[in-house]
Amino acid sequence: MRIAKPGDKLEAYRDCHLVGESGMQSRLFSGDILPFLFHDSANTAFYMAVDALKAMQNSPVIGPTQYGIPAVNMWFLSVESMISTLYKIVLDDSESTKSRGAVRQTQKLLEKAEQIDSYISGGKATPSQMRLKLTEFATFRNTLFHDLTYVKRPTYSHTIFAVRAEKMNQVDLMQAIIVAVNTFRYYRGAIHNIDLLPKVFINAQFDAVDLLAEEVLFPAFSEILASRQMATDLKLEFSTESLGFELDIEARMLIRHDGPTFPEHNPSNQTIVHRLLADACTRRPIDPTIFKVPDYTANARSTGNS
Repeated sequence: MRIAKPGDKLEAYRDCHLVGESGMQSRLFSGDILPFLFHDSANTAFYMAVDALKAMQNSPVIGPTQYGIPAVNMWFLSVESMISTLYKIVLDDSESTKSRGAVRQTQKLLEKAEQIDSYISGGKATPSQMRLKLTEFATFRNTLFHDLTYVKRPTYSHTIFAVRAEKMNQVDLMQAIIVAVNTFRYYRGAIHNIDLLPKVFINAQFDAVDLLAEEVLFPAFSEILASRQMATDLKLEFSTESLGFELDIEARMLIRHDGPTFPEHNPSNQTIVHRLLADACTRRPIDPTIFKVPDYTANARSTGNS
């Protein structure tokens, strides 16, 4: 474990191995380790969903809450990362072996999934429900992420995402989780002798994201909804669909257990960012007689008020 020295520049530590980094080593990529970023993003997505459900329980208002939209985006990022990782694998394998047919180069997520399925199955994979639902997830996410609201009114046949994405709530988050985890499960056996299903850190250990979703996220959503005397048509269940083919590249998974740490220090009793946020709140006392809304008038530019 390398301890940083006082005065070191933080940016100097972006080229070294980090604690918890995960990746795959095989005969591909000249033996280099291919990062598996979807492991980290899936962990973040899981706990963002936890925060979104906490906010749902504590808020009287129906809507996405401050965590809903970021959580949907993080689940999509996790899926995109897994598919991009698999696509890099099949692309490098096709270029190095020349034995299973060429992989078309593309930057589009759904085309990557199509190329992965075709290459690993040797052209035998049939169109999947996973890809149909992933297409709709991509449409919903892009409407939010690229702010295509108002100008785009998509229709959904295989999911129940909100047509007006800006009106989303926790049902859309649960739908995003179902599509994301179904995609993970579809590809979990795509590499011989490796389980690609993301594992979530919990209580100093790791467990599969689908199991924890069924154990924590689904029942939490159902219980919170029932406590508000409401219901949903969304079925909280995962598909058993899988690619059904695997690529044997003699690979192994690696996770770093060591890396740089900050210099030793004596932490204060209160988290720094929470202290600064509390100070900012103190400088803005509440007037119980006034309900304030954001100031989007031109006057706000000159006064600095919001």
